[in-house]
Amino acid sequence: MRPYTVLAALMMLAATGYTQDDKPAYSAIPDGSTAAHAAKAEQNYAACLATANDGVTESALAHVALMKLSMPERDYRLLNARVADVARTAGSPEIRYKAFLTGMVLGHPEVFTALPSVTYQSPDEFFGAVASRLGEYYATR
Repeated sequence: MRPYTVLAALMMLAATGYTQDDKPAYSAIPDGSTAAHAAKAEQNYAACLATANDGVTESALAHVALMKLSMPERDYRLLNARVADVARTAGSPEIRYKAFLTGMVLGHPEVFTALPSVTYQSPDEFFGAVASRLGEYYATR
């Protein structure tokens, strides 16, 4: 029975015209989300930040930053604490750096206001834009 399920899924993908080149935009929460969606997303991202899987942590960091940029007025106290913890304790220097960048977005969203208007295909692309914007900001100070 299992091969038929896989075959049916592949046929549905082919029927929709989806290819591997069609990558969805990288965003934290869908347009039109409510405060309830944001609260649930915050809980889920906090759980993701507590995992030992670097890929999950990296993705959650990018989503947290994007969520703050899409709803800057919202207080993300739990996520601030989790991001700071990741920045201090992550085993990978790359993850600690990305947590630092996320912390900068959480603390100073006004510096990064132009970032959500661009579509990012991966966390690396997003964090590159954050680091670049941070460099520009401090170069003008």
